[in-house]
Amino acid sequence: MPIWGVPPIGTIPPPRCSVSSIRQALSTHVPRTAGFAALYLLATVAGLATAGSESGVRLIWPAAVVGALWLVAQGRFGRRNLDVIALAVVAVLAPGNGDDLLQSFVGAVPQVVPALLFAWLSDRWLPGYWLGHGDRFRRTGPALARLAGAATTAALAAAVLLKTVDNELTLGEAGYVIVRDATAVLLAVLAARGVRRLARRGRGGDPGAGPDDDGGRGPGPDTGGDQGRGPDTGGNRGPGPDTGRGPGSAGPGRPGLTLVR
Repeated sequence: MPIWGVPPIGTIPPPRCSVSSIRQALSTHVPRTAGFAALYLLATVAGLATAGSESGVRLIWPAAVVGALWLVAQGRFGRRNLDVIALAVVAVLAPGNGDDLLQSFVGAVPQVVPALLFAWLSDRWLPGYWLGHGDRFRRTGPALARLAGAATTAALAAAVLLKTVDNELTLGEAGYVIVRDATAVLLAVLAARGVRRLARRGRGGDPGAGPDDDGGRGPGPDTGGDQGRGPDTGGNRGPGPDTGRGPGSAGPGRPGLTLVR
């Protein structure tokens, strides 16, 4: 017996997935993912070119910044499933993890997990902050504190994972990894927001406007405020059609009724 309001099993139609929607997703999401993957490889090569300690901690590590921004920026297109897989594959194939495949997998874990953690915390603590949505309703101090907290938490996770996979990593080097990655991610997000503000201001938009805000555009369509007289609704009209009734009469052939007001 079917439950009220619930269709029987087997009668629920499958979700619609048109060819145009798939084509649009492939034309927007996949090129961005490929671009971030290429940028991640370049950032890895640039980081390996800097000076490093005996345990392999580099002076700067741009790949941590690119990985975090990659997953944050692609969050507007879905659940990041494709991007997390792509980041993991690129991190395994990136240089610097050794020749052994298992060692490459182990070395990719401290690169993928902190980036995913930072994106997850950003979605919950600062939704829309990457795009500048809702800035006019946010206070600068608490927003920066949440951003710094997300970056520090992700950097702490990276240091713990690096210490787990590499016993030669000292506590001083782990602390340096936390400061290095947290500062770099924080400054990168602020710089990216500044670039977006400048680009939006150049287009004439309000940098603090959200997706549903006016965004600095001109006044919208006239909704009736301060308008002239609207359509005649019957006020101060002339005499209506002659119905044959005199003043105070109830109609032809009927005795007159005096209206008392």
